[in-house]
Amino acid sequence: MNPARLFNCCTAHAAPDWSRFERLELAGCRNAPDGEFTLSGQSASCADFFTVYGRFPAPDGTCEAITDIDGARDALAVAAELAMLSGLICIVCPSLMEERPR
Repeated sequence: MNPARLFNCCTAHAAPDWSRFERLELAGCRNAPDGEFTLSGQSASCADFFTVYGRFPAPDGTCEAITDIDGARDALAVAAELAMLSGLICIVCPSLMEERPR
């Protein structure tokens, strides 16, 4: 896959230092109504797009966006490719399965 597709949230579309992360996570996202930030943890039915994150180990525990993907099927394919490239497991966030009103 094209680096611009795999790493579109990373500087110069370059792969991050994978050793900084304990795992990858795929989550549904949508833009906040004011457009100032992104709401992660959305169900697939509510998501505007999907993001693969690298999760930092505790005690930090925060995450860094690696790439944004438009469709759910494409998101799964990209997440799988990133897991293979990085050697990290990828967790699909359970919130993707929830039914939530938009």
